[in-house]
Amino acid sequence: MATESEKQVTDKKTEEELTMPNVDKFWISVLTFYLVLLGIIFFWGLIAFFPCEIVSDPATSTCSQSVGFMLWNFPMVTSEMRMIILVFVAGALGSLVHGFRSLFWYVGNRAFVRSWILMYFLLPFVGSSLSLIFYFVIRGGLFATNASVAATSPFGFIGMAGLVGMFSNRAALKLQEIAESVFSTKESTKGKDNVDKEVITAANKAEKEIVAAEVKAEKEIVAAEVKGEKEIVAAEIKAEKEIVAAEVEAKKEIVAAEVKAVKEEIGADKDPKTNK
Repeated sequence: MATESEKQVTDKKTEEELTMPNVDKFWISVLTFYLVLLGIIFFWGLIAFFPCEIVSDPATSTCSQSVGFMLWNFPMVTSEMRMIILVFVAGALGSLVHGFRSLFWYVGNRAFVRSWILMYFLLPFVGSSLSLIFYFVIRGGLFATNASVAATSPFGFIGMAGLVGMFSNRAALKLQEIAESVFSTKESTKGKDNVDKEVITAANKAEKEIVAAEVKAEKEIVAAEVKGEKEIVAAEIKAEKEIVAAEVEAKKEIVAAEVKAVKEEIGADKDPKTNK
């Protein structure tokens, strides 16, 4: 039985790498349809619930309190309700952008893993939830309780919600920092003079040991590199000396052979009787 050539094996491996399982193709198609459908729905919601006072003349505004969205009609939608819905929708749109970029990057690099499918389904709702939390934190911390939506910028809140949805991981870390600063008890119940000195001493000692270990490791690395370079240079010099010695020896042998040949020629030209 003839064995496969190296080119056939390479072509076979390349074909196997380019071939995607049917299960992955199915889920990629489902996720693409799901993300596109949600993108259309949320964009429609953004347009439907956008405050009409911004796009029309307030003096002649006849904005209706009811909003028609898809197959439903939402009566008595106040400005506050509009803003909450817009923040929710904008956060979902930002998460969809994140989902689109992640999906085509992993599919394009053939690194799609089915265990992350649930993340793509839940990503829009994670972004929406984080956007609402950010909105309530900023609205409650930077604005007075009696401040209306007209005193704020809807564009700023919508843009903030979109960014939170796009970078939900970093937004969650920022919320964690805010929560740690708000709910921290060690610094709020103790003054700076009551801080445990032993903890500080141990931390400083650990930092010094880490720095000393890093310096020692760097010195060892530098010493090893210098030693290696010296050995390489010494080997190169030794090799060059051996090459030069061999060349000199060869030249000596050539010169000796030439001198010997000349002497033999001179001896052959002399008259044996007259020695001339």
